[in-house]
Amino acid sequence: MATRICCPIPTYLASAVTSTTGCAQDVGQVQKFIFWRRDNNTTVASALTSTYWSTALTATGDTKAVVSPFCANIEVEPGEAREFGGGNETKDGIPIIKGSEATVMSGRFYQEDQDTIDTMKNWSCEKLDVIMINENNQFIYDDRGGSSFYGFPIESLNIKDLRIGGYTDADYNEFSMRYVPDWSDGLEISTATTFALGLVNS
Repeated sequence: MATRICCPIPTYLASAVTSTTGCAQDVGQVQKFIFWRRDNNTTVASALTSTYWSTALTATGDTKAVVSPFCANIEVEPGEAREFGGGNETKDGIPIIKGSEATVMSGRFYQEDQDTIDTMKNWSCEKLDVIMINENNQFIYDDRGGSSFYGFPIESLNIKDLRIGGYTDADYNEFSMRYVPDWSDGLEISTATTFALGLVNS
């Protein structure tokens, strides 16, 4: 997490669990990404229509969205705590928590045309947000504490050169990106669509 400002202390602790009948939330298998420039957004209702994405994927300005190939072997490693102290430096040897490091997401693009990979490498020059699509054709997005549809801010997008699999293994390009601390606080999962995994750039 980023450093939380907890002063002044609120009158009472904010309620967290307010229902015992809520639905379980599970991201599932991430199979594709949509990238767009930082802080682009739309309404949830619009994002659930193919018409909206047809426009966004063919845009020629800052609102343009771009789609990744199918990905696999996704791993998410939440950031470790940023600590100070311990031992004799701090009271009772208990470290002071200053926040946490960025979360690292990594994965692979299997057997992808390297012209596509070359184009995607250029995206690393941009300040981007990312939306995930799971196996159920659902969007995983950030509502930023409200009701809009945003992507998650990322940094350090890196797509590696091709690893050749040879006779028994598939060729692949590894990739990684860093999600800023507290990235998942506004995470929401949309209702299922019939089109999300079929989205491509024109």
